[in-house]
Amino acid sequence: MILFDIDNFKTVNDEFGHLVGDKVLVIVSEIFKTIFRKNDLIARWGGEEFIVLLANIPSSKTFELAEKLRISIYENQELKSLLSRPLSISLGIVHKKPLESKEEFFIRVDRKLYEAKKEGKNKTVR
Repeated sequence: MILFDIDNFKTVNDEFGHLVGDKVLVIVSEIFKTIFRKNDLIARWGGEEFIVLLANIPSSKTFELAEKLRISIYENQELKSLLSRPLSISLGIVHKKPLESKEEFFIRVDRKLYEAKKEGKNKTVR
């Protein structure tokens, strides 16, 4: 599972308005649709948080995909033009442990996302 959050999204809405914030969300969703497989489950988890459930994938590949997403968003020219700066995301990654409850699983991935934010944002923590 990957849980990611757009860094400083409130600032985007405050500086540019909610229409631009909505456009940012659309562009981000278009980017992650190009990175993940059609059978991966991708959902908006909260305002600017998204969750990706990946099945049958090794942890090294999960990290590789998460980093590809992070870099693709940061380097996206449309986002840079829209905001006059790069947009970053922070990501947490976990793999479900045997016998782990859904609640424990979600708590662990949320903690990893929090670590990425605490460590300066624009990074992936596993």
